[in-house]
Amino acid sequence: MADSEVAGLPAWRGTLSDANVRRLLIMSFIDSLGTGLYLAGSVIFFTQKVRLSAAEVGLGLTIASVVGLAGVIPSGWVAQRLGTWQTLLAFDVWRTIGFASYVFVHSFAWFLVVVCLLSIPEQSFNPLTQHLVEQVVGPQARVMTMGKIRTIYNVGFVISLPLSGLAVKIGTAASYN
Repeated sequence: MADSEVAGLPAWRGTLSDANVRRLLIMSFIDSLGTGLYLAGSVIFFTQKVRLSAAEVGLGLTIASVVGLAGVIPSGWVAQRLGTWQTLLAFDVWRTIGFASYVFVHSFAWFLVVVCLLSIPEQSFNPLTQHLVEQVVGPQARVMTMGKIRTIYNVGFVISLPLSGLAVKIGTAASYN
């Protein structure tokens, strides 16, 4: 590998010419924007606007993590039957509905239901994405492609975090939506 390839320029150029890899990068960027907005502002939203205690938010997220972990293997089975791409698309729809339903959360019980239901596609996203990348680029280019996806994901986080801070600064329920 040449020094310029280590710097990433030729490697990125080749990636961007592959339409399937370009789609994966765009998918990851969009996902990172939404995830970054959610992660940075959600606890403040739940404690300040929904009026859950910090302990309730922590307990709910802990229970949801266990539910999500239990859902990873069945998600893999679904992906084997329906296809990884189709499963990821279904999980994106599932996550969209789940995130949108947060506006209807007004109690700990509903918070727990929503975060537990969201945790299954959230926890399954990375393993399924890695499998999809291997299907798209093959095992030889998987690690390099995942590195590029992770870089794009981090760029999305960098963009979304100040936007979330702006929503927190404004402080209205509409700014969180």
